[in-house]
Amino acid sequence: MAVMLSIKPQYVEKILNKEKILEIRKTMPKCNLPCTVYIYETKGKKHFYSYIEACECPSEQDRIEYWEYGCGKVVAEFTLNKVEKFDVPYPAYFYEVEDDLKYITKSSGLTFNDLHRYLKNKSGYAWFIEDLKIYDEPKELSDFYREIQDGNWFHKEYLKKGPQSWCYVCEK
Repeated sequence: MAVMLSIKPQYVEKILNKEKILEIRKTMPKCNLPCTVYIYETKGKKHFYSYIEACECPSEQDRIEYWEYGCGKVVAEFTLNKVEKFDVPYPAYFYEVEDDLKYITKSSGLTFNDLHRYLKNKSGYAWFIEDLKIYDEPKELSDFYREIQDGNWFHKEYLKKGPQSWCYVCEK
């Protein structure tokens, strides 16, 4: 069994550069480890920039430019050998936090406040990223499917959009 994670482009970049070696989630897969985890890079948001200062009489076309950050494809995979459950105490200051939590914040690319805001006083799970394989050519979501049970029958449902957080998948 394999898992697909949806990850924002700024965090995918950190994973691919090996600055981020932990992925933080509210849940963990209920399958035997090790398992393969596919990284789906979300499309992100459109960014707008104005060039009014650069032009004395800018046209609408000259004033605004936009692009999407993130490819909306599966860009890499890693092996998940280990998941650790942890708690984020609140209220607390960073200097009061245990060394384990300092390691989690540093290795996940998140601040203590980011962790607390995301987990909202609940436990979190640190997914350890190992054996990262970056694809030369990103894979399409349609290359992956989920097995859906309908009574006694199973059928394949090919992915059309990335998972909200993560889901179990199979590759074609």
